[in-house]
Amino acid sequence: MMKTIQGRGVVNGVAKGKVKFYQQKNDQVPTHLIKNIDKEWACFIQGRQLAVEELSELYEKLDQNASKEEADILNAHMMMMDDVTLEDLVKEKIEKNR
Repeated sequence: MMKTIQGRGVVNGVAKGKVKFYQQKNDQVPTHLIKNIDKEWACFIQGRQLAVEELSELYEKLDQNASKEEADILNAHMMMMDDVTLEDLVKEKIEKNR
């Protein structure tokens, strides 16, 4: 029995074969004691900036076929990166784990 699955493609072409789903089993984030709060904070700021840049690049690459909903998802993620509440929570977590 053949089943056709349709969706938004990420590469051009046609694929044929068995569909396999991957699910990561370990969803725990490792924790460690923080020795240098300033260094850890700088690492967070740098990581956040990189994430915003990557999201911006993805937004720019959206083709004409992209829906408003897809663009809105990227915009929402960029807005979360600039959220002061997120920043406060991260800072609190960093200070708590020293």
